[in-house]
Amino acid sequence: MRQINKRTAAALAAGGCAVAIGSLGTCNEQIAIGGFMLLANAVTVNFAARNITVPINGGTGKYARARGSATSVGIGNTNNSDFTVRYRT
Repeated sequence: MRQINKRTAAALAAGGCAVAIGSLGTCNEQIAIGGFMLLANAVTVNFAARNITVPINGGTGKYARARGSATSVGIGNTNNSDFTVRYRT
């Protein structure tokens, strides 16, 4: 799990991917914000990309029609990354 802290919001992200062909994988991710979820259900992700982007294609409650992306950018020579979520409902 990755903890995401931003100036005004905190979220928790979890999920998993199955790499099927080369560097492409099918993923299911959930991002919990408050009592609701942003979802990436059965989306294709390119793990060869410098920055990994997961498309958001749904959600629960007030995020039910959410669309957007979650991007992970590695931080230098560490095992850490910045995790940015952008969405619209």
